[in-house]
Amino acid sequence: MKKENTVKRLKDYQAPAFLAKSVDLTFKLSPRHTVVTAKIVFVRQRLGSDLVLNGKEVSLISARIDNTLLKLEALQIRNDSLRVPKKLIPNDEFLWEAVTSIVPESNTSLDGLYFSSGIYCTQCEAEGFRKITYFLDRPDVMSVYSVRIEGTEPILLSNGNLVNCGIGFAEWHDPWPKPSYLFALVAGNLCALKDSFTTKSGRVVTLKIYTKPNDVDKCSYAMASLKRAMKWDEEEYNREYDLDLFMIVAVDDFNVGAMENKGLNIFNSKYILADSQTATDRDYENIERIIAHEYFHNWTGNRITCRDWFQLCLKEGLTVFRDQQFVAAMKQSPIKRIEDVITLRTKQFREDDGPLAHPVRPEEYIEINNFYTATVYEKAAEIVRMLKIIVGEDGYRKAVQRFFQIYDGHACTVEDWIKVFEKTLGIDLKQFSLWYNKKGRPKVNLNESFNGETYTLEFSQEILNDSGTAPNVPMLIPINLGLFDNTGNEIEKSHTILLSKATERFNYNNLNEKPIPSLLRSLSAPITLEDKLSRDELLVLGAHDSDLFNRWDSIRKLSLDSIEKFIYEGTEIDEQLIDNIGKQLANEQLEPSFRALLATPPSHESIINYLAPKKANIDTDLIYYASQSFKKVLAEGTVSYLYKVFSQLSQTEPYNPDPNQSGSRALKLRILDLLCYLEDNAEKARMLFATATNMTDKLGSLTILVKQDKAIKELETFYDTWQENNNVIDKWFSTQAIYTNPKKSILTIRRLAEHHAFSPRNPNRFRSLIGSFASGNLCGFHSPEGDGYNIVTEWLMKLDEINPQTAAQVCTVFDNWKIFDKKRQEKIKKTLGRLLSMNDVSRNTFEIVTKILKE
Repeated sequence: MKKENTVKRLKDYQAPAFLAKSVDLTFKLSPRHTVVTAKIVFVRQRLGSDLVLNGKEVSLISARIDNTLLKLEALQIRNDSLRVPKKLIPNDEFLWEAVTSIVPESNTSLDGLYFSSGIYCTQCEAEGFRKITYFLDRPDVMSVYSVRIEGTEPILLSNGNLVNCGIGFAEWHDPWPKPSYLFALVAGNLCALKDSFTTKSGRVVTLKIYTKPNDVDKCSYAMASLKRAMKWDEEEYNREYDLDLFMIVAVDDFNVGAMENKGLNIFNSKYILADSQTATDRDYENIERIIAHEYFHNWTGNRITCRDWFQLCLKEGLTVFRDQQFVAAMKQSPIKRIEDVITLRTKQFREDDGPLAHPVRPEEYIEINNFYTATVYEKAAEIVRMLKIIVGEDGYRKAVQRFFQIYDGHACTVEDWIKVFEKTLGIDLKQFSLWYNKKGRPKVNLNESFNGETYTLEFSQEILNDSGTAPNVPMLIPINLGLFDNTGNEIEKSHTILLSKATERFNYNNLNEKPIPSLLRSLSAPITLEDKLSRDELLVLGAHDSDLFNRWDSIRKLSLDSIEKFIYEGTEIDEQLIDNIGKQLANEQLEPSFRALLATPPSHESIINYLAPKKANIDTDLIYYASQSFKKVLAEGTVSYLYKVFSQLSQTEPYNPDPNQSGSRALKLRILDLLCYLEDNAEKARMLFATATNMTDKLGSLTILVKQDKAIKELETFYDTWQENNNVIDKWFSTQAIYTNPKKSILTIRRLAEHHAFSPRNPNRFRSLIGSFASGNLCGFHSPEGDGYNIVTEWLMKLDEINPQTAAQVCTVFDNWKIFDKKRQEKIKKTLGRLLSMNDVSRNTFEIVTKILKE
C-alpha cells in the first residue's frame, strides 16, 4: 500500500515563493522518448526560500540557471519534486532551463502528456503538468506561454495563436497569462472542420474542430453549438472571445468529458461527434451543453481562475450555472430545470447523505482528482442560482460584470466572489457564505395553520450531516412559492421569501379557505423540505400547478410514497395517481417532453435515496419488484391513453434534434416501454428497431427489447452494423450492462468483459460496461450472493494499476453500502477491504475507499 497519502488542507495555504513571468517550451515528440526543454523566467517573491518544483514520472537530463549548468547531485530530486537550494538562486529574477524526458506511450493514467490511439494528447487539470516538466504546478502561478512542437505528425497544436509552422514543427504563443493546468498539446493525423465567428466588436475568430479524418462530417452540430454559445455569452454576460483562433480536438481516450484549455479545448469524442445515425437526442443535448460549458470557462475559469484547488467550486459552479442558463435558453422550456434537479437529487443529494459528503469548498483532500464531484459542480451551481434569486436579475448582472472587471487575470477565492457582490450591491452575505462551508444540506420543516382569514406558514430549519466545521447557525434560504385553492386555481402568484432564522412565520391574509402551497418552486434552494402536504393536495398540484417543475415533483412525491407503501405495507399502487398521469399523458397542451417525464416512474436510485433516510436494511430485490409492479399498474391504468397517444407520434419529417422532435421521440419510447408491460408488445419494439431512421429510436427500441429479454438477434445486428464506431459500441455495452435481467446480468457482464471490443484502457469503454453495471443494474450489482460486488472489484483492482482516476470514480458506487441489509453490508465491506489490501493501491482509490469505510 502506498504511504504517500499526505492530507492537504485549505488552512495551510501559502502564496508561492516564486512566480513564473514567462514559460518557453520545446517538445521533440516520440512515443517512447519525448524530450521537453523548458525555459522559465522565475521571479522571487520571498527571500530565503529554496525553489521547489513539482515533477512526477519525468527524467531530468540537465538543468541551468542563467545559462550556468547545474550539477545534478546538487539538486534534491524525489518522486514528486525537485528542490534547488537557495544558495544557487539569484535574489530576484532568473532564467531556469531544464531538459527532461518522458514516455507518453506508457502513460496509461491519461493525465500529463500521453500517446494513445495514435494521438499525442494532454490533460493537465488538476496536476498533470508536473508529468511533463518540472514546474510550480499550482493554479495561482499564471504565466505567458510560448511553445514549439517538433514531430512527424501532420497536425501540431497548442494554446493561443499559431505564430510559425513548417515541415515537422509548429510554434504557438498564448498572450494571456494562465496556470499550468490550462496548458494543452495535441499532435496526430487529424482533420478539421473550419468556420468563423464575428464578435460584437467586429473581430473575426477562426474556429476549428479537429478529429480523425473519417469523423469530420460528424462535427457540424458541435460547431453550430459553439457559435450559439459564443453569441449567447456576448449577449447575456457581455463576454467576447479574446484570441484570433478557437480550437477543439475530439479524442477517444480521455478521462473526463472535456477540458477548457485556453484556446484549445480537448473533448471526449462522445461529446463532439454526432449525426442522426450514431447519436441520440440526449447525445445532442450533451454536446451543446458541454461545448458551452468549456467555452464559458474562457472567462469563468481561464481569464479568472481559482487561487488553489480548494476553490474549484468557484470556477465550476459558476460555469455549470452558466451552461444551465444557456441550454434552458436554447430549449425555451422548463424541462431543462427538471432534468437538472433529477441529476442534483440523484448524484449530489446521495453524496450529501453518505460517507463522501463534503462542503462545496472542501477543507482538505488527499487526491484532488477525487473532488471533481456533484457537490463541487452541481451544488455549487445551485448556490449561484440562489444568489441570483436573492439579489435579483439586475443585481446579479451588475455584480458579475464588476467581478470580471476586478479579477480579470487573477487567481481568486470564494471570498473574492462574495466580496464583489457585497461591495457592488451594498449587502451583507456573511450568512449566505455558509453554503460554501457546510457539508450536507438544510432540512426545513413546514407547519401550516389557518385561522379565520389568515394562513400562516411556519418554517424551521436544521442541518443534515453537518461537519461541525462551520457555525451551526441558520442558512439563508430562498423559497419560491405560490398558493392554490382546492380546485387548482392560483390565488397567490409566485414570489420569493427568504429564510434566515431558525424559525420564521409568514402570513397571508383575506383568504376564504385554507390554500394549498406550491413550495420551493423550480427548486429555488437545494434543501430537504418536509411540507406535510396531504395526498389530495399533491394530487391538485400534480394536475394544475402552473410551475411545471412542481407539478412534476408532486407526481414524483406521490409515486415514491405509493412505492414505499407497496413495499412495506402491501398497499396497492394509488389509482388516482395513475389516472392523474394518464390524463396528462393525453393532454396535447403539454409539451411531449414533459409528458414523457410524468410517465417515467422514479428510478431505482431515486427510490433508494428516498427510502434511505427513513428505512434500515433496504432489500434491493424488493425495490426492483416494486418498481416493476408500479410500471405494470401504470401501463394498465393508462392503457386507454397509451395506444391513442402512441399512434399520434409517428414522425415522417427529416430528423432534427430540436426540443419538439426530441420530446415526441421521448414520449413515444416511454409509451412503448409501458406497452410492453401490458402484453407481448415486443413486436412493436422489433418493428421500430427494424425501421428506425435515427439512433434515438434504434437504441430506444433495443433497450426495450433488452429489458424484455428478447433482443438476441437485435443485439447481434446492432453490433455488426456499428462495430467500427467506438461511441456507438459504448452504447451497446452499457445498454446490456444496465437493462439485462438481474438474474442473467452477472453472466452477461463476464461474457462482455471477455469480448474483444472491451478494453479497460479506454475510460469510456470501462465505464460503459463495469461502471454502467455497478451504477445502473440495481439487483444485478447487489445480487445476494455478492457476485456483482466481486466482478466489479476484480476489474477495479486491474484498473487501479492502469488508470487510478477512473478506478476511484467507479469506486463511489459503494458509498451507500450501510443502507442495505446486513448480509449485503458484510459482503461490500469485505470487497472494499480487498481494494485497500492491494499492493501499491493508488492514493485516488485509497482516499475514496477509506472514506466509504469510515465508521
